Amino acid sequence: MSNGKARLPEESADRVIQGIIDDARLRGIPLRWWVGPLTRPADLGERLERHGFVRDDYAPGMAVELAKLNES
Repeated sequence: MSNGKARLPEESADRVIQGIIDDARLRGIPLRWWVGPLTRPADLGERLERHGFVRDDYAPGMAVELAKLNES
């Protein structure tokens, strides 16, 4: 999930999380999960931590408008 708007059914959230983790491992790809105010269930961040995710409050973002960036 990349946009912080995951909406998982509360009763199956842990199963869905584990399925996504298993799929990423099978494919050998890294996994990052963004959690935001619209994320459901409301305790998704805590559930992710119980599944081994590590909270990272650092989120790099844009610092300048690209249209105004000096190309050199």
